Amino acid sequence: MKLLFSCIILLVSILLELFSGSWGFALVVSAYVIFYLCRLYSVGIGFLAAMLAGFAMDAAYGREESIMPLVLLAPLAVAYYFRKEPFYGALETAMPGMLIGLMSSLLAFVCSFDEDYLQLIFSLIFNAAAGCVMMPVLVLALDAFLNMLNLRGITSPLLAKLTPFSSHLDRYKANESR
Repeated sequence: MKLLFSCIILLVSILLELFSGSWGFALVVSAYVIFYLCRLYSVGIGFLAAMLAGFAMDAAYGREESIMPLVLLAPLAVAYYFRKEPFYGALETAMPGMLIGLMSSLLAFVCSFDEDYLQLIFSLIFNAAAGCVMMPVLVLALDAFLNMLNLRGITSPLLAKLTPFSSHLDRYKANESR
């Protein structure tokens, strides 16, 4: 069931990314899902998901050179950096979302050998802003979906609590009692 959950959310993210690409803008939805899978399971599972999603998107776009697996290494790096950091609220995932957007844009620019720096600046700003919004929304939605499915073996969702203010209050009280 966990494998089915992971495959479904990865497939939906690939389809959303392909749909946004057909409209002319790059939304790296699969990168955010890969970050979620890395935090939920492990970085190794995230690496496997990144390679599968990257090769699937390159095949769908008909590219001869595979650049998407390299671009999807960005959420792995961010997940590895934040691997010990617990998230107590959805807003705390905005920073990793912004980093994933920035790193994915930079890697896509470097891998495509493009020299349009104005497009790079627009892409950096757009993907950073989109990451700040999309990552918390995606985490809340996937955690709610995970709780609705009541999967065994997954003890807790990515967020420790869904109310950011109460979690900060709990941390303040814990630090105050020391």
